[in-house]
Amino acid sequence: MLDPYSNLVTSLVRFDTRPNGELIDEGGEIPVNLAGDFYTAPDDLFCGGSQAGVFDGYMDYFQYSSYPFTPTNSFTIESYFVAEANTYAHSIFGTGGTSGANSRSAVGIQSDGAIYWEVGSGTVHRTAAAVLVFGELHHIAFVFDSSAKTIKLFLDGTEIMVLSNQTNGWPNSNYPFLVGAGYSSSYIQYGRYFKGRMYAFRVTSDHRYTNDFNLTDTYFCEEIVAGAYSTVSGIVQIDGSPAERTVRAFGYSETVHELDGEPVTLSKSLGHATSDPETGDYTIDLLAGYGQEIFVVAFDDYGAPFTPEANLAAGNRIHPTTPNGHVWETTGAGTLPTDEPTWVVDTETSQLYGTASMIARPFYRPMVHGPIMPEVTTPDPAP
Repeated sequence: MLDPYSNLVTSLVRFDTRPNGELIDEGGEIPVNLAGDFYTAPDDLFCGGSQAGVFDGYMDYFQYSSYPFTPTNSFTIESYFVAEANTYAHSIFGTGGTSGANSRSAVGIQSDGAIYWEVGSGTVHRTAAAVLVFGELHHIAFVFDSSAKTIKLFLDGTEIMVLSNQTNGWPNSNYPFLVGAGYSSSYIQYGRYFKGRMYAFRVTSDHRYTNDFNLTDTYFCEEIVAGAYSTVSGIVQIDGSPAERTVRAFGYSETVHELDGEPVTLSKSLGHATSDPETGDYTIDLLAGYGQEIFVVAFDDYGAPFTPEANLAAGNRIHPTTPNGHVWETTGAGTLPTDEPTWVVDTETSQLYGTASMIARPFYRPMVHGPIMPEVTTPDPAP
């Protein structure tokens, strides 16, 4: 799983693997039970081809045996889906109780394409009509920020609803949590079953969503392509000659990471390798069958900073406190002096620093190649 919040993912339900008729939850290992004649089918609309969960709008849903989030703590619920036009309002996810009056907690779609959040005794918060287009791929995110006490709904990366002064992100949590249904799973006449296709469903134990979330979300696609693997290969040369370097692959598209409690837009490291010193060849096995554009960066060894009386082994590198375009590589084991020496830029002959013999090496700044597409291999399905 490549999501930078992977340690916060409490539920990730995919529709490409169903041993014994069960859905797999790869996040919190929460058993997921099916209802109705729910089934999966191949679909080319999402991630270049994957399996979709098909909901016919009548008694098709799946249910968690326990909640994949804590209602009073921050969390995010999100999914990619295609909804079909329906005579009734239908829930994407919600709470199912045994009576209609007080068990209503659902995020869903009304027949005119409006998105709604219904909670408690029939209180409905509704967007304008035609926010959602039936038959088209959409991404929805329900975000509860316990610190700010806000509930926000996003559709395709755009904030469409915000509710303030909320201390509980999901009331009525004593009833089962459902995907593909809501309000009351026992009452068919309410018509609140999702009609359409769903491609992935994920819950994260933080308010990790931002307005610049991309519709073609890299992380969902990485997680969806089960069993696939991918590589990127090349040659590192310095001044026309093969060189040994640490080579790292990064996602070309920007993604949102959490840093000290704040969302930061960065690129994701996907894997690394060391190029062959004789040929310069390298191959990087990318995480989770990554299939999006990447760039590859070759790093020279900058070594460690000067440390008084440090013990060095042959091959260890030290860089001076004041950068000068060189590092010093240990050719004979020993101990550095107490005070930082005057570094001699001599790339032909080793010098003695303390009791360690060292020679100057040019330090090369990182080299970047890309964007390039990795080679993705998807294993044949089991017979």
